[in-house]
Amino acid sequence: MGASLDTGNMGVSALAFSLIKLMVQQDRQIQISLLLGRHRSDSRLLTFGDRICRVDIVNYRLSPFARLQEHIVWILFLALIHRFIPWQALRDRIVASNRWLREIHHSEFVGSIHGGDSFSDIYGLRLFVQTVLPDLSVLLMKKKLILLPQTYGPYATQLSKRAFRLIANDAFKVFSRDKAGVAFVKQNISRRHHQKVKFCPDVAFTLPARPPENIHIDPPLR
Repeated sequence: MGASLDTGNMGVSALAFSLIKLMVQQDRQIQISLLLGRHRSDSRLLTFGDRICRVDIVNYRLSPFARLQEHIVWILFLALIHRFIPWQALRDRIVASNRWLREIHHSEFVGSIHGGDSFSDIYGLRLFVQTVLPDLSVLLMKKKLILLPQTYGPYATQLSKRAFRLIANDAFKVFSRDKAGVAFVKQNISRRHHQKVKFCPDVAFTLPARPPENIHIDPPLR
């Protein structure tokens, strides 16, 4: 791997690198951006064999001190206007004014993986809301949202359950990394959407192994 892919969470970084590796293997000319909640936008160069892939990291924030164009509430407001106004010229200006919306607008699809296990409110309602707001921006822009292999639920509140159903019903495809998740999703969405729910192993299984330079064992083996 070239430059490190630091998302702020080692597990999320492993998922992201694995996904990028899989996509690069399928299409060597693919252009990839990561849409993440973080302090600033950035870019990374990742190496896969003889292929060097540039990955742009586009950020959103929830902090009241964030720049307006990066705040997810402002992004959702712009996406809402874009969805319902009839004037194409104004819609084009809205997209041009915001980098997050530009990335979504020009993407063939947007994949969402929620850290693998965070499409749930087990970590608290605040984190759940923060996790699903980017999904809503994609749906408001009428782009293909693919829920990548992950765990779904449980949901302790009606708000969480309704948000999950809304997103899963409107998603283009829904992949679960366990077969129990396939059954759970089908039980909680409209029957007409059942055909788009599929099982897919966790993408982290494709993470390439790299032997460590040094192995430190405590206590040392004798």
